[in-house]
Amino acid sequence: MIVENENERLAAVDQYQLMGTAAERDFDEITALAAQICGMPIALVTLLGKEKQWFKSHHGTALQETDRDIAFCNHAIQDQNGIMVVTDARQDERFRNNPLVTGDHKIVFYAGVPLVNPEGYALGTLCVLGHGQCELNSSQIIALRTLGRQALMLMEMRLKTRLLEQQNLELARTNAALQEFAKRAVHDLKNPLTSIILNSQALTYRLRDKVEERTLRLAEMNVSSGKELAAMINQLLEEALTANHHS
Repeated sequence: MIVENENERLAAVDQYQLMGTAAERDFDEITALAAQICGMPIALVTLLGKEKQWFKSHHGTALQETDRDIAFCNHAIQDQNGIMVVTDARQDERFRNNPLVTGDHKIVFYAGVPLVNPEGYALGTLCVLGHGQCELNSSQIIALRTLGRQALMLMEMRLKTRLLEQQNLELARTNAALQEFAKRAVHDLKNPLTSIILNSQALTYRLRDKVEERTLRLAEMNVSSGKELAAMINQLLEEALTANHHS
């Protein structure tokens, strides 16, 4: 079953970069609590990729993934009520022939809340599963929804942290490039400026007592202005390097 805007949804899942990552205590605590509150042996935080359903957390089962085409969560992410409850999968035409129901896992009960990101894309679910026909009361449904929001908040926090780290890395690379540019620019400016200062000094010595005072002052002004410009360039470089270091 393919959902509406599936390409955009898959792009959203990829953005979080959680598929295939290691288990994390924060997610495992959510599934453990969901299983306890709902009285179920299994609880999962799932992510739905193009072909696989992958479990970011899997409480009560060793399974880490399944094919998407047999995933209960593939239906749950499209539920308009914000939760999908299957009281007896053996009697549900969508799942009665599902190998998760007919095979060794013997799944009978399922309840899952979609994990919908701020852009409106369902990334996966928080779900609980059991081996017998069952119902959840209103308090358990509220708790499952609340825990689903907590799981999504964790995903959002991981995403924002990773994006911030990438931005800091790019900023560090930019600062390093600016430092290198500043060094080269100063070098390229100082070499001809040094030549101008030295030549102006030599010209001043040669013209002394040979030209009128006004002409000599012009040559001396070239030397003085050149030294001031050199000092300004050194100061600008120092300020640029200091600013980049602090940033």
